[in-house]
Amino acid sequence: MDAVIWHTQAKDSFKETNTSNSFYVSITCAREDAKVFTDSKVDLKEQVKHEQVKTSTLDYSHEASGPKRSQDEGKGMEVR
Repeated sequence: MDAVIWHTQAKDSFKETNTSNSFYVSITCAREDAKVFTDSKVDLKEQVKHEQVKTSTLDYSHEASGPKRSQDEGKGMEVR
């Protein structure tokens, strides 16, 4: 893309999505020009300083989760 226009709100309800990760992905798509539109420049600048930390089930040790269940275990159980 030659140019990117990124529109985002910096109000409290959107602060979880305005991270350095989303900012980087949005802005680096542009080769020539990037414009940012927001309702609060000050708030947005503060929000994009924070990195979103993503966790995965692979981040947790199998030892901490207890013994593994066999594939047949749990079959026929009723879910309520």
